[in-house]
Amino acid sequence: MYLKFTVKVFSRGGSDYTGALIASALNSQVYENWTDVNGVMSADPNLDKSAVSIPQLSYDQLQEIVHKGANVYQAEAIEPVRDKNITIRILNTNQPEEQGTIIRDEESEEE
Repeated sequence: MYLKFTVKVFSRGGSDYTGALIASALNSQVYENWTDVNGVMSADPNLDKSAVSIPQLSYDQLQEIVHKGANVYQAEAIEPVRDKNITIRILNTNQPEEQGTIIRDEESEEE
């Protein structure tokens, strides 16, 4: 027996928050957020070709980066996953082999 499923992509604008709410409601361990960059970058890759992805951040560090203007993740989408200590993985849809960025509680970073 084969299971058929369809992958749905949220529209731009509310997808981070919607995905975080769904991950929270499902008590997920990991919320994968697929985007068009290799995770959270050290700089805007459109302006700085030497920008590299940051392998791991805490929720607080992500929140700080977002509040400084980075458009990689919506600020409102942090709390629903932080409240349940759900790991966020920001990955590149166009380069799925890339590691991306893992965001989780600072106390969990050494795992």
